[in-house]
Amino acid sequence: MTTNVTPSGELVLEQLGINPNNLRADFPTREQRLQYRAVVQWLTDYKPKSDATNLEKVKGYIESLHSLCQVGSWQQVQTVLNFPIIITTTRVNFTLPLSEHLTFKGLGANLLEISQEIFESFKNEPTNLVPILILKAKALEATGNLPETCDIYEKLCSELSVKSETYTEVKARLAMAQVQREFYKQGISNLKSSLNMIEKFLDARPDLPSASKFLELKADLLSGMAYYTMNKGQLAEAKKQYARVLEIVETQKMFHKSINPLVHTGIILRKEFLIDESIKSLLKARERAIEIESEPSLVWIAHHLAWAYRMNKQFNEAEAQCQKSLQGYRELQDERGIHDSYEQLGFICLDRGEKSEAIKNFNRAFNWRKKNL
Repeated sequence: MTTNVTPSGELVLEQLGINPNNLRADFPTREQRLQYRAVVQWLTDYKPKSDATNLEKVKGYIESLHSLCQVGSWQQVQTVLNFPIIITTTRVNFTLPLSEHLTFKGLGANLLEISQEIFESFKNEPTNLVPILILKAKALEATGNLPETCDIYEKLCSELSVKSETYTEVKARLAMAQVQREFYKQGISNLKSSLNMIEKFLDARPDLPSASKFLELKADLLSGMAYYTMNKGQLAEAKKQYARVLEIVETQKMFHKSINPLVHTGIILRKEFLIDESIKSLLKARERAIEIESEPSLVWIAHHLAWAYRMNKQFNEAEAQCQKSLQGYRELQDERGIHDSYEQLGFICLDRGEKSEAIKNFNRAFNWRKKNL
């Protein structure tokens, strides 16, 4: 069982430098006091229920960000965005800043709204909005909008100094988004140069606080390279690359980063017709996803488990996993995932000789393609 420990409202207020007893003295205007009173109330009085959704659990912090945008308090907005959420399980313990926690919990659309509001609130102020634009790009990526993700990163790359740490990060994120879009010529070139820049950075400054961020980026870049290698059909090499990713994330205790390489290793094993080993890797990924309560990952894993069980002629298990993925994609409002699940369900029904049901599901998938492509 996982416990997501959000920081106490009193601790957040202390970090923000807000004394609930001195609002009138500290904030001269009525509008400021109204907004800061709202911050205090959301952080101290709002208590999510035990069965609260992921969004409800952090609603107090999101509403606080809205009020802080209203008063134009840039530093306090940054403090709330970066406040740590502790993820504790029977096996692991790690923290994620609130902004990353949102995408981790499948709340990319909410992060997009937050980043847009922050940008609009401070775009005319003398503030460095690059971190907010990066957040917006990450949120767009999480919601599947890769074209706009790339647009933001490309614009930032044209504006930043190539010697800066931020340029290195943005170039790496651009490369990964391009690979996801299957723009391999640009993406792999940028990926290789980004890996080279990060290696030089880590060799020169391994003890800097930002080193952990660049190790995480390195793992993500290697995942991107492995994904490209896998799609080229070089399965053995891709497996080795994903093994390198797993080594980094396990050593650095980036436990939420282990799911991707485990699932893709399972996919590779399935393509090699090593179905029992594929299922084993996917079940290990599912165990990790359950442990850290990553609902989007569980939906994704169920989809690939269904393919593996189908290839193993375990059709009941395949259908059960496919139905789980279909329900999950509906809850996540992931239209592409819904399409893929219907197509997958069609193949499962066809394998079982249920031709009429197969046709129904194929038609549902076809209608999605006709509407969206």
